[in-house]
Amino acid sequence: MELLRQESGVVRVTGDLHISEAEQLRSVLLRELAAPTLVLELYGVQSCDTASLQLLCALHKSAQRDGKQFRITSASPAVSEAAALLGLSLEDLAGASFSN
Repeated sequence: MELLRQESGVVRVTGDLHISEAEQLRSVLLRELAAPTLVLELYGVQSCDTASLQLLCALHKSAQRDGKQFRITSASPAVSEAAALLGLSLEDLAGASFSN
């Protein structure tokens, strides 16, 4: 997994999202939630496991609780397929603000 901070509140994630990277991803994204809006670009994700999806769901809930905006501006087929296997939509991961 590679995380590239584009600007404050915008993070591009590429590579594999697996449980082994979940703590690193969590730390970075929680820091980025200091901004009023957190935008994730996930189009470069090659594979994704349930731990990563759980983290994204929890992050979305934390943002809502704190009055912050959380959006996924793009998601790879790997993210979409992993979510679908769990019966989740991309909107479940990032609220109604998802765009492709």
